[in-house]
This record gives sequence, structure tokens and C-alpha cells, in this order.
Amino acid sequence: MQSGLISVIIVNWNSGHQLALCLESLAQQTHRPLEIIVVDNASSDGSLAPALAAGRVQIIRNDINAGFCRAFNQGYAISQGEFIVSLNPDVYLLPDFLARLAERLAGMPAAGLACGKLWRGDSPWAGCTLDSTGLFLSRSRRPYDRGQGQVDRGQFDRAEEVFGACGAAWMARRTMLEDVRCLGEVLDEDFFAYYDDADLAWRARSRGWQCWYEPRAAGWHGRGGGDTLRKPSRAPKMAFAQRHAVKNRYLMMLKNDTPAGLLPALPRILAEDALRLSYMALRRPALLGAYLDVIRLLPRMLEKRREIRGRRRVPDHFIYRWFR
Repeated sequence: MQSGLISVIIVNWNSGHQLALCLESLAQQTHRPLEIIVVDNASSDGSLAPALAAGRVQIIRNDINAGFCRAFNQGYAISQGEFIVSLNPDVYLLPDFLARLAERLAGMPAAGLACGKLWRGDSPWAGCTLDSTGLFLSRSRRPYDRGQGQVDRGQFDRAEEVFGACGAAWMARRTMLEDVRCLGEVLDEDFFAYYDDADLAWRARSRGWQCWYEPRAAGWHGRGGGDTLRKPSRAPKMAFAQRHAVKNRYLMMLKNDTPAGLLPALPRILAEDALRLSYMALRRPALLGAYLDVIRLLPRMLEKRREIRGRRRVPDHFIYRWFR
């Protein structure tokens, strides 16, 4: 580990022009030293070309698309930074974004994870409609981005603790990521993609780590190619995204929930899930495969649950007070 170094990991998959803009914003960052790692998941649209031409960018090229989570873990394995950034290729950062988040983490020893203010769009010309000001979970265990879709009028201009960070752009201490590894993985590769950010935040909370929102760190999020979408029904490949989202919500609960924490929300969860299951059966039967995925992965999730529960440091209220 190199003190003060920030390692930025970008997972690319057919991101079109967006990766070039993302790399442009990284070149303008005020923080140094900085290392950039691009992991390409078998893109076929030529979007990797800007990274190949940029210089000083480490590139890992995969022959297949093995998923966002595995690709991130590949990048993490070769990174050297004290601080690790997961950055989607459809994100454009203001020049002091990384410096602001590193400053926030450096000044707060209990903070293991940090996020900034994201607006919608992939460039500074996209306007100021909010995309994310921190990640929360509903009582039904569904992740959502605070403020999404609202016009930014300064209502989220105060630095504060939040449950977690949007997967499009987060920074973590390497020491935290090492602390929350589960069966050797930082991001859960059984997720493939979607909701991995909520799972990471939940595991971090169980170990006593905080996540902080720093509004002075700002950027734009296009929610385009390769994005970990919060609302997969809007994804271009809707069935693919929805299947993983349905599956991963249950995997996240199997790994992290406690009986005492789950019981008060159980009637609501059962009612909502019964309605959704009926809808899937009638209108989107292909999504029912997500439940088969959960059954197939159940033994491995129980193994992960035992590890997470065995290493937990905090009482239930430290975690469940964030479910809203």
C-alpha cells in the first residue's frame, strides 16, 4: 500500500463515448498521486480505445463479461492505493472530487466509505438534477439513492453520515475493504452486478464502519452503459438487470439480516414480495429464474452469512436505524 495514493478502478463494458469523458475528468483531478485501472469486460464497441491511448492507465482485458463485481475485484487485486475508488465509466467528476473525499476520510478514522453529490448526466452541460446524495435501504430492503430526481436547490449541501455510497462513484479506505472481505472477496462475485454497493455498505456497517456524504465532491452520472442501475426497470436490457436485482436483494438479506432486525419488517416484505411475484408470474415469467438462482446459491450464502455474523461488531440498531 502506498500512503496518499488513490487508486481508481473503472469497470468498462460497451460504454461508448462515456469512458473518454470519464478519463478526461480524472486527468483534471487536483489530487496526486493517482493510479487509474480500467478493467474491460470484453467490450465490442471500441470504447476501450481512449484508455489504450491515454497512457499511465493500467488495463486488464477480460475475454468474457464475468460481471461487474469480479472485474472490480480484479482491479483491486493489482491496486496500490491507500484509498480505493470505484468509478463507473459514465461518471464525470469535478476537479476536486477525489481530493474532497480523501480529505473527508483522512479526517475521520471511523469513516471507511465516502461519497459525493452526483447530478444526472455524463458531463457538466447536463444540468443539476440530482442522481444521488447517498445510499439508503427501505424497510423492504430495497436500495435507493437519496434525492434522486430532485432539482438541486442546496437541500443536501451539508456533510453528514449516510448508510452507504452509490456504486457509481465511491471511495473507501483500503483497510476497510480488507476488513469487510467475505470469503476473500471485496465485492460479492455471486451478485454479478446490481446492489453490490448496498451489500458492501451493509457489511461495512456490521464491522462498525461509517459512510460519509461530502457535498463539495460533485460530479455527473449518466446512468448509461455498464452502469449499476438503481432502478433496473429503466435499463436497456431490462430482464437481465431485473433478474440480478431480484436475486441480489435476497442474497443480501440472506447474508446480512438478523432475525431481530428482520421481524418488524417481515409483514411488509411478504406483502410487497407477494404482489411482485404475482406480477412476474403473469407479466414477466422469465424473471422467476431469479428465485432458482437464489436456491442454487443458498449454501454459499449461508457460508458467507456465518462469516459475516461471526465477525460482527455492532448491535442491530447501529444498522437498522438507516432503513427508511
